[in-house]
Amino acid sequence: TTTGRIEFSVSQTRLLPGTYWIMAVYDVSKSIGVNSVTTNTIKYISHTFSNALPNPYPSTHSTYSGANFNYYVKGFRF
Repeated sequence: TTTGRIEFSVSQTRLLPGTYWIMAVYDVSKSIGVNSVTTNTIKYISHTFSNALPNPYPSTHSTYSGANFNYYVKGFRF
């Protein structure tokens, strides 16, 4: 990673209404931009960097109280 914004484009994809999760996988321990809120429930799983991502997100996971991570998704309506 690097300091500053990292954005990338993806192919246009129609998403039906529902709940989705976004995540990141790093090959080293990493901290990303967060705010000072410490009451959010963060859900996570142990994941080996070279393995495929789980689909769907496992119902068995670990949690901790933490801040908002600085991830976002921009969407457009046509």
